[in-house]
Amino acid sequence: MSICWQAAFSLAMTAPVTAYVAGGVAVHLYTAYRVSSDIDAEFSHRVLIPDDLYIEVPTARGVPQLLHFDQNYNSTFALMHDDYREASIPVPFDVPHFKVRALAPVDLAVSKISRFVERDQADIQMLVEHRLTNAAAIEARAMESIPNFVGRREWLELNIRDAVRLALNVELRQLGYTNETISPSEPGKTYQGLVVAVLRDQVIQATPQGVVAHSRQSLVDSDLLAAGRHLEIAYPHGHAGLVQVVEAQREAGREDLQRHRQGPELDK
Repeated sequence: MSICWQAAFSLAMTAPVTAYVAGGVAVHLYTAYRVSSDIDAEFSHRVLIPDDLYIEVPTARGVPQLLHFDQNYNSTFALMHDDYREASIPVPFDVPHFKVRALAPVDLAVSKISRFVERDQADIQMLVEHRLTNAAAIEARAMESIPNFVGRREWLELNIRDAVRLALNVELRQLGYTNETISPSEPGKTYQGLVVAVLRDQVIQATPQGVVAHSRQSLVDSDLLAAGRHLEIAYPHGHAGLVQVVEAQREAGREDLQRHRQGPELDK
């Protein structure tokens, strides 16, 4: 990333500075999905980015696009976890005194939730499609991040709900479920199938009859719950669900779900 070389040269850096990259550029580093014209980054030390610091990058249309640091970027307005800097991933650019780290995929997805416009939704979807994060991880990280948010919590929680459902729909499509309808469990029925996600309030299970949502509060032996497990959940008496592991596990399905939990390491 030659703009990092230009930044180091323009600022005459003599001490290490780390840029924590978010936004579209970070999504591109992980997925090569889209090219952004600006770099959303915050720095470990106070720096003054020159107005004329930019480079030309090629686009699919063949027309060069200017890439520059967004001087108005402020992570305060995004939903960010306390540990997002510690969890960030090194980007291997050999630039003296200038280190680049990309937000971890789950933190990158969470940072998109507060605004959650169409472009943010597409970025979250792309991160999940590349199996860099998943619905359960996004929900857990987002809920932990709420105390840090500056703004109205009511609509933020609605955005979190929609972001989790968006991520979950991607996971279900990867398993071959094109119908995004999720039905609630019913008394008197027994369900067998793969656990897709263990969310805060629900367990999502893919069964031959369709996708089912179980209330976590209603499940007995909930310590057996884990994404990628093939379980039987039975409701013989009312709304209490009895959970047990099905002996004939579907290994292929379990391995597919486990890939959702594998994070990237850009420095290898």
